[in-house]
Amino acid sequence: MKISPLTLYADDDVTDGRESIAIPESMRKFYGSDLVMPPLVKGRATVSVNFVVRRDGVVNIPEDPGGKAINGGNTGDIAFMAILRATHDAVLVGSETLASEPHHLWTPSYIYREFGEELEAWRLSNGRSRYPTNIIISRSGMVRDPENLARKIPLSLDYPVFNTPELKTILVTTKEGASVLGDAVLSHSNVTLLTIISEEFERELLVVLLERFGITYLLVEGGPTVNGAFHAKGLVTDDFLTLAPGMAGRTQDSRRATLMMGHEFPPNAIPTPRLISVRRSDNHLLIRERYN
Repeated sequence: MKISPLTLYADDDVTDGRESIAIPESMRKFYGSDLVMPPLVKGRATVSVNFVVRRDGVVNIPEDPGGKAINGGNTGDIAFMAILRATHDAVLVGSETLASEPHHLWTPSYIYREFGEELEAWRLSNGRSRYPTNIIISRSGMVRDPENLARKIPLSLDYPVFNTPELKTILVTTKEGASVLGDAVLSHSNVTLLTIISEEFERELLVVLLERFGITYLLVEGGPTVNGAFHAKGLVTDDFLTLAPGMAGRTQDSRRATLMMGHEFPPNAIPTPRLISVRRSDNHLLIRERYN
C-alpha cells in the first residue's frame, strides 16, 4: 500500500544536527528524515510516550476497542507508530490496555505490516531481537472482567502477547499482585515476572529495566493512568502526540479517558515541555515535545 509522506514543518533535532538512527530508506522518505532518539537519561531507561488524542483530550472510548474512533483511520499515525516501536527496545502498556485490546501485539508489523516486516528485519540486521520486548504492568495482578466491567478477575496468561514465539514479555507487578498471579507465570517460558516492591514503583522499574534487561529506550503506549503515573514522577523525556481533528466529547460521568489520568499538577507547577517537531498527515498533526 502506497503511503503519502508526512509534511515536515519543523524538527529542531534535525536542524541542530543531533545524531540520528538510520532507519530504512522507505521509512526515511515517509518521515522526512532519519529518527533522532531522545537524550539518554543516566542510570535508568529513557521514556518516550506515544498517544493519539482528539482535540478535546479524549484518548479512549470504551465502546471503541483499538481506538479507531480516536485515530480516525489515519495511516500516517499508524505507520509512524511502527517506526517508534522498532526504534525502541521495549513497549509498555497497562493491563487495562491489554484487556481492551486482547489480541494486540505491541510490535511494528502488528499495526502496520507494510513497514513492520521491513523494520523487524532491520532490527535483526542490527543485532537486535525481531520484536521489541513487550512489558505489561498489573500492580494488583487483576484486570477488568470483559463480561462484567464492574468487577475484576486475575490476569490470564492466555493473551497472545504472552504466547508468541520470538516475543519476549515482562509482566510487572507488586508483591501483592505476584501472590494473585500465582506460580503459573513463573513456569511460563515466554514471560518474565518482575516484582517491584519499592514505593517509587515507576522509577525503580526504569532502573531495573536498564540494569537487568538492557532496555535503554522505553516506549509507553497506554493507558492514560500509566501515562499519568510516569508524568507525575517527572520520568518522561519525549512525548509523541498525534493530534486528531474533531472532539469526541465527555459527559459529567463519562468513562471516556483523557490523555493523563490519576494525577493533577497544581496551577503553578504544570510541566511545560519544549516543542521539538511538527509533521502533518492529512488533517492530523504529529507533534514531538521534550521535557529535559
